[in-house]
Amino acid sequence: MTRMKNTLIPLITLPLLLTSFALQATSSTGDNKPLAVSTQPLSSLLIKTIHSSPATVISLNHTTLSAQINGLALHVYAEAGDYIKKGMLLVEIDCRDYDIAYKQATAALHASNITIQHTKKQFLRNQRLFKSNTIPRTLYEETETAFLAAKAAIEPQRYTQKSAALAQTRCKIYAPFNGQITQRIVQQGQLLAAGSPLFKLLQTDKVELKAELSAAEVSEAKKAKELRFVVGDHHYKATIRAVIQQLDTATRTQEVRLHIASKTRLSIGLSGRLQWQDKVGKLPSEYIMRRDGALGVMIVKNKKAYFHPLPNAIEGQAAAIHLPRNTPVIEKNRYRAKQGQMVHIENAESVQ
Repeated sequence: MTRMKNTLIPLITLPLLLTSFALQATSSTGDNKPLAVSTQPLSSLLIKTIHSSPATVISLNHTTLSAQINGLALHVYAEAGDYIKKGMLLVEIDCRDYDIAYKQATAALHASNITIQHTKKQFLRNQRLFKSNTIPRTLYEETETAFLAAKAAIEPQRYTQKSAALAQTRCKIYAPFNGQITQRIVQQGQLLAAGSPLFKLLQTDKVELKAELSAAEVSEAKKAKELRFVVGDHHYKATIRAVIQQLDTATRTQEVRLHIASKTRLSIGLSGRLQWQDKVGKLPSEYIMRRDGALGVMIVKNKKAYFHPLPNAIEGQAAAIHLPRNTPVIEKNRYRAKQGQMVHIENAESVQ
């Protein structure tokens, strides 16, 4: 009986071992089988993101025009809302006191010139007499001193005349640039002091765009092929003029000033959006995955799956990728594909 049991054990064990070997062989064959995937060439997946940021039309000048002299406002030639041209007369101040001051300065200067001529003649005459030992040195030196004093005294009088002439020019206030009067402050008959405000003048023919962009947006905007200022259905081409190299600590943005190409007059304060498109395409976020803490994309190379890292990628956003445009990017089974695993591209013919 014992011998029979010993004989049955090997007979029972043998089939079990054969079954185990078969299962292992099947499992091994399954692991080596290429993973079925579908791919798309990188060029067909790339998108160009449209970026947008608020922007506002501003004037280069919104100036308060002020009186530069004291006087009575005789005439006011502009009202709030008027469009004016550069050089247009806006206000006329009573100039009679300044006319008198100019005439007095001119008369004093003329008298000084006569004094110079007289003292010069005396000096030259005494110089000849002194050389011939006809007059003493003291008399010669007195006439020399008088001549030099007359020459020195005339310079302040010349400046007095120039100052009086300058005051005369300030009796009339002219527009310094083309624009629109946004506020009239001066009243006809008002007694003005130097510095009294007269008008607020808004320059309308020199405007630009102001936008607040992050450092990354500034970099992208500089690289963009074209920038546009969008207001409703209207689009205006814009170009960056300057970037203020000061970061706002609250918003972490920089002020950017842009030229606007527009044949129509844009209202100051008009708000819209500054838009631009990426110069190069980016890979959509749905193809970007995380492996071992890094973001990247699964591609096919030499019939094997490989994870290509994207160092500058941000989760949930399209990312720049530097690979040949015909690189196969795995779509189907990209999450199942392992590094270096053999793959079979199901749509190889349709992709080609």
